[in-house]
Amino acid sequence: MTNHRGGTGRSSAKRTVGRPRRLTLNQILDAALELGLDGLTMTRLAQHIGVSVTVLYGYVANREDLLRAAIARTALDHQFPTDTGQHWSDYIADYARTLFALLTSNSQLILSFLQGGLRPHTQADQAEVWMATLLKRGFAPEDAASLFHAVGQLVVGCAAARIHAKALAAEGTTHEQEWRLAVQARKAADLPTLRRHAPVLLQADYGNWEQPLRWVLAGAAARRGEEPPADSWLGGPGGKRRSGASE
Repeated sequence: MTNHRGGTGRSSAKRTVGRPRRLTLNQILDAALELGLDGLTMTRLAQHIGVSVTVLYGYVANREDLLRAAIARTALDHQFPTDTGQHWSDYIADYARTLFALLTSNSQLILSFLQGGLRPHTQADQAEVWMATLLKRGFAPEDAASLFHAVGQLVVGCAAARIHAKALAAEGTTHEQEWRLAVQARKAADLPTLRRHAPVLLQADYGNWEQPLRWVLAGAAARRGEEPPADSWLGGPGGKRRSGASE
């Protein structure tokens, strides 16, 4: 993906003693990402860089502004798949895998999205490659656009579920255990269908994007009257050629 930062590569924003230099926003964002965005404070960031908090406010309005900028930079820097002549389902699966990895790399990304962050300017280059790739493979523009949004929404939901599962694990429980407790807490006559089919529900891989994506892409292939090649992600056994389990 195109690097929109300009300038040279990543460097630490920590000031070298005896060699004062002008601080840049990119250096501040580098330092913030180096420390990690979860629980980051302006005071901690200023100490890490070696400046006063007042200096930081000359570059960002507040902590929320800093997080938005750092998250947007993370999204812009993330490498998404390109058109290498692969089957369209391989391209889309690689895209979904990459987006899932990005969104689950830091819970702040999902939070930012829910609060209005990660706006279209962070997705424009991805959308350009997506549209060009699918149009080249015979998709109608409206179908390619619908798939772009459908896959994005699917992956966002799965990423949120995976982050939720991690939060439960930090509390010493699991999604499966919480479901069992929820059903057991109700009267025996309640939720008869759910009780009867609970094992199926509990066996679901919470936060796994692959199976729901297969359903979406199988529908797209059917509308096109296409039988996906056996060596493609969609046509291969379990749809997991080259992908393995969801990361």
